[in-house]
Amino acid sequence: MPPSLVIRKATRSDVPAILKLLAQDSFSTPPESGVPCESHYEAFDAIAAREDHEIVVGTIGDEVIAALQISFIPGLSQQGAWRGPKRQAPSLCDLIQCIIVRRAE
Repeated sequence: MPPSLVIRKATRSDVPAILKLLAQDSFSTPPESGVPCESHYEAFDAIAAREDHEIVVGTIGDEVIAALQISFIPGLSQQGAWRGPKRQAPSLCDLIQCIIVRRAE
């Protein structure tokens, strides 16, 4: 049986793989080098420490093949629903379609 896709919360050890995915993103200006530095880890720690931010990765086996960052923001529409605009590494679009995410209370 082939390995299946697993979506999970990202960990600090996923940062190098996430950066490699971002380096493939033609929209990054300037493009990411794919090599982590201390500021990448500081940014990950800041995101992970906040309840209104989430980074998830898609893995097959031990390989990170996709990443998604959602930053939940409050809105006045939809009775004050929280929304999660997405920032993603390119391959995640092919795997998961996320348009609006409502934050669970």
